[in-house]
Amino acid sequence: MILLVTIILSIGPNPPFDSDLIDRLEHGADYAALTAVLLLAGVWRPGRGVARFPRGAVAVIALVFVLGGAIELAQGAWFTRTTDLLDLAANVAGSMLALIGWRVLRHRWRIERDPPREVSVQSPPDPVTRAFTEKVGAPSRPTPK
Repeated sequence: MILLVTIILSIGPNPPFDSDLIDRLEHGADYAALTAVLLLAGVWRPGRGVARFPRGAVAVIALVFVLGGAIELAQGAWFTRTTDLLDLAANVAGSMLALIGWRVLRHRWRIERDPPREVSVQSPPDPVTRAFTEKVGAPSRPTPK
């Protein structure tokens, strides 16, 4: 549904207001919503684990970038709107904000659900040291005087 709304808003007639800032914010918000929904539905879902494409975040971002670029080119070629690189930049910025928000949400969810385990900092001895201690015994340390 969000994909359909994004396409309709992108190829439809120009909005009645004539403000570049509002137009850029609309582009950013549309593509942020689209990217967020695709990431949450296809890659990772909070509370339900991985989705159908657990390693698909890059593919989702690439798909949204290509869609945004294709729509911008189509606007100038076949519709009453014009191609604008600043609109494309707003699309990319919205998608990147959604990706950052999704990654932060996923990271925080993992920390709350799975606290980090303690990791042993002592590494096992290398084979030469192990062989020496088995034959000779543990090396003695000089006692301080």
